[in-house]
Amino acid sequence: MAMGIVMERFTITDDRAFDLLRRLSQGMNRKLVDIARDIVATGQLPVSPVPRRRSGD
Repeated sequence: MAMGIVMERFTITDDRAFDLLRRLSQGMNRKLVDIARDIVATGQLPVSPVPRRRSGD
């Protein structure tokens, strides 16, 4: 169901939708199933937090 939401929202194929979900999962260090549950529950993609820069970077 989450893939369908992503496919419709962004007008992309199922392969691209899965890739987007996978990248979100890896980037947020969360299980893909948890990302999918959030999308189904809210209808929105979770927002990845902006990484903070360390001092000296």
